[in-house]
Amino acid sequence: MTSRSSATTARTSSEGRAVARTQTLLKGSNGIGTVRRTVLPGGLRIVTETLPSVRSATFGIWANVGSRDETPTLNGATHYLEHLLF
Repeated sequence: MTSRSSATTARTSSEGRAVARTQTLLKGSNGIGTVRRTVLPGGLRIVTETLPSVRSATFGIWANVGSRDETPTLNGATHYLEHLLF
């Protein structure tokens, strides 16, 4: 059975600057993985899931950019970039 957790861990560098903030979203048990969200200082969100029974990891990256943030002169640039990447 999984449970929600609001535990948040803020990591700092040796100089005292914030490096990342990590929050456990789901804490797994009985072979079900733990899901964590890490937010980097620049706002980049990284979601990771560890699966104890599998030798792999899954992650997703979200950035607050996309076609809705385009100016009229850059209209379509995000869609074009997507096609170049995939």
